[in-house]
Amino acid sequence: MDERLTNCECTQPGWCERHHCEKNRHLFEMCRRLKAWFRLWEQGEGPGQQRSPTAYPASRGPCLHRGEEFRTEECPTCGGNVRVKIFSCQVHQECSLSSRLTAIKNCLDCADFETV
Repeated sequence: MDERLTNCECTQPGWCERHHCEKNRHLFEMCRRLKAWFRLWEQGEGPGQQRSPTAYPASRGPCLHRGEEFRTEECPTCGGNVRVKIFSCQVHQECSLSSRLTAIKNCLDCADFETV
């Protein structure tokens, strides 16, 4: 029985082509069953993913309008002391790669997103 509750495409633990990281059995099951964790990988913020100022969700690529990182903002829902990178944006003045900051436009669901 397939207990998949997300759009996870993997059939077994190991290399995840969609999220570009290695997932052991535990992470594989989290990706398949927990929407919040799946969203983190989609945003490029999941366990095992490389983080960099130019990181972007595997499904969208970089946005033509996104510029350089110019500040960070404390994540209101993350545990610990997590800071979210804020980038300049030619359309919205500022944007983020995370949907955790609801007051700031994010590239994941932006209608103005354009692939480079």
